[in-house]
Amino acid sequence: MQAQAAPPPSLARMAGRGALVTLGFTIAVQVLLAAQGIILARLLGPGILGLYAIAIAGVGVGGVLKNTGLPQKLVQEREVDLYTAYRVALSLELMLVVGCGALVLGAAPLVAMAYHRPELWPVMSALAASLLATTLIELPAALSYRQMRFARRSLALAAAPVTGALCSVTAAVLGAGIWSLVIGDVSGLAAGAVVVGLAAPIHPGFSWERRVARRYIRFGWPFWTSGVLASASGWGSIVAVSALIGIPGVGIFELAQGWARQVLKVDSALADAVYPALCARPGATIATLRAFSLTNRLSMLFAAPAGIGLAVLASPGVVVLLGPRWQAATPLVAAAAIAVTLDAAGHNWHTFLAARGVTWPRFLSAALAATWTVVVLLPALAVFGLDGAAGAIVLMGVASLAVRQHFVSRLIAPVNLIRLVWRELGAACVSGGALILVRILGWSPHGVVGLAEQAAVFIAVFTAAAALSSRDILTLGIATLRRVEAGPGQAHAPAQTLLATTPPGDESAGTTGLGTGGLGTGGLGTGELGTGELALVSFALPEPMAFPLLVAADPGGSTIWVTARDWPALGQLDITTGTWRWSSIAPFPHMATPDGSGGCWSALTRASSLVHIDGSGIIQIVDLPRSRELLGTAIAGAWLFAVDADHRVVWQLHLGTGQAAGHPRRAPLRVDLPTSMSRPDFAVRAPDGTVWIGDTESCVIAVLRPGTSRLGAEVGQLAGPHPCRVMVADARRGGVWLGGSAREVASLVAPDGEVLSTVELPAVPFGMALTPAGKLVAALRDIDTIAVADVAGMAAGLARQVVATTVRAANSGGGAVALYKLPEGSAPLGCAAVATRYAGDGSLTGQATIYAALSGRSEVAAISLPDRSR
Repeated sequence: MQAQAAPPPSLARMAGRGALVTLGFTIAVQVLLAAQGIILARLLGPGILGLYAIAIAGVGVGGVLKNTGLPQKLVQEREVDLYTAYRVALSLELMLVVGCGALVLGAAPLVAMAYHRPELWPVMSALAASLLATTLIELPAALSYRQMRFARRSLALAAAPVTGALCSVTAAVLGAGIWSLVIGDVSGLAAGAVVVGLAAPIHPGFSWERRVARRYIRFGWPFWTSGVLASASGWGSIVAVSALIGIPGVGIFELAQGWARQVLKVDSALADAVYPALCARPGATIATLRAFSLTNRLSMLFAAPAGIGLAVLASPGVVVLLGPRWQAATPLVAAAAIAVTLDAAGHNWHTFLAARGVTWPRFLSAALAATWTVVVLLPALAVFGLDGAAGAIVLMGVASLAVRQHFVSRLIAPVNLIRLVWRELGAACVSGGALILVRILGWSPHGVVGLAEQAAVFIAVFTAAAALSSRDILTLGIATLRRVEAGPGQAHAPAQTLLATTPPGDESAGTTGLGTGGLGTGGLGTGELGTGELALVSFALPEPMAFPLLVAADPGGSTIWVTARDWPALGQLDITTGTWRWSSIAPFPHMATPDGSGGCWSALTRASSLVHIDGSGIIQIVDLPRSRELLGTAIAGAWLFAVDADHRVVWQLHLGTGQAAGHPRRAPLRVDLPTSMSRPDFAVRAPDGTVWIGDTESCVIAVLRPGTSRLGAEVGQLAGPHPCRVMVADARRGGVWLGGSAREVASLVAPDGEVLSTVELPAVPFGMALTPAGKLVAALRDIDTIAVADVAGMAAGLARQVVATTVRAANSGGGAVALYKLPEGSAPLGCAAVATRYAGDGSLTGQATIYAALSGRSEVAAISLPDRSR
């Protein structure tokens, strides 16, 4: 257990801090790798590097065939709990590694025979170990990445390149030749696996669920197909280049591409930092547009001078740093640098789309790149030599920018990529032009010192030009840095803010921003439920990426119980003091069910057990037969019912009576559910004392009537109006409200199955509750909205009524619905309602407080609403 006095930093602050951490580690590692590249190039020469490029390309075929974007999907996945998502991804990855590893080992002798270089066989066989990089490093590191623990992830990931660089350079100095590169790769993999494994928050394990595997495959097929196309294009290029200009020519191409890729490292670091935050709030379109503009301008502040500078300094920089035998690489280095500078404009567009689960454009862009290589680049090399290839590379950069512009305008925002970064690009071009001019006037660099002097001049001119042209983005970056350095404790305690409401009929009324509660900007539109100001308080969970799931109010009215999908803990929010108490338990509590005595029960979804936490925090575990999915729980009399969706049964646990209440005295009883049920989920005690079990995939409701202390419940069934995701009992009207799982509707169903009333909603309800005055509250995750239906005039036995809902409140059939818009990316799930009381005498105020789990912000929001009957 732990108390949380001040919530953790917001996602924006965590992303800013992550950008700084990732950028710092990236720069440090890249400096080391750049030094390694220069040293190894001088020691080994183009021939050995070309041979190694062939071996890497051969192993890369296996890497491509197993690449389905599993680490990216593990970060992006929001429908499956982290424990299951990780273990299914690990199982799928190992299956791919075995198959692709066998392919690489079988291809190694064939590649050696094709090139008449026997050493390629053992080299490729040893490098096949690199296929385990995703399994041993990238997937475990994705766990910390998803939780936005950037420092831990960066430290773990740095182990592999640092160890590899030190080992490879040492082996090269000792004369190991091509094996120095192999030693570096294998030793780096081993070191990285050990460090990442120790830092991973979840122990590795194996699990298999078809629906989860299908989600990975749907997300990852563009990764696979684009990788296959790139691999085929790369191998075709290697064969063509080696046939036209020999194996050293392959080394020259590899050097040019390798140097040019360094230009995008800052862009990659910034995309790395914002990706988990984008995944956490996929619906926040305004924040997405701002992040896209900001990250692209900031990355261009590095990419533009790096790319233009590399192009201008390529001659004589290549010869000065690497020696005369690399002189032929000069035009390719310059061309690749120009192309990659153009590529930096909107380069992170794949990141923003992947955060929404959209990956198919990756395949189309890869197909266009492969086509260009075959149709333009290789023929240009054959006809015009390296100069022709250099021109084709530059034209490819222009074509890639045009394709990217098309997709960005259609799928992200109507943004002109060049117009977005023209200030930073212009400053770099001015600096490059100035350096060319002084060279024309007679300043020729001699040696490393002369090259460094010209580089210093270029940087100085760019700094001055950028200070004039990009002052706004520099000021914003400095301000962000200061906010990040201020730390999480400042301006982040739970604080009450006011949301202005829009009076009926006045659509032009403005909205007020939310302050330090962490909700951003949003407005509330109300109908006939009342006007004026509505108080909102937000309470951040101690774990920033916990993904709060469901909430439940203790009957005593002083505690809100909270479950989280990605954090194995059960939380208690004291609503009088605003403080948290969290109890760490096994993965993962699904639905909180207060016991009426200050404690709470929950089914542990992946641990095959039930947990009870009493008011003092004492934890009691009840083991059940092995199940992959325990879900809803409900208490009826002296019985606890827990839904086992895996086996389609209900476990009935006797809790005792009197002083023994809440302490099971007998083994759980198994109750089989109707065979017509597909996926039982939610459980609720109906007003007549029975327990209803809903089904998210079929229109079937199981009705359980508790039996004696030694006999299981009697099971009946009703034909529901639709599959349901959530249910809430309505004692006033003698029925149960069913929230549609695939329909935008909530239906009141009587014990005999008759539909008494229907509330049509603008989105699927993910949580529902009833206020003390009898109004129906629904959390609409997909549109970041809380809906409140004034159904107080409805009574049991009434004929079917329909409450129509539009964006503004509408009356129909005696009811009204109001929509309360939350800020973008809130993604409300579970909700609960309690009566608001005066602090002094405890009397009711005529207000209700709605507690909603804002999954997109890792917060619980408390919203005060009028709660008087019509």
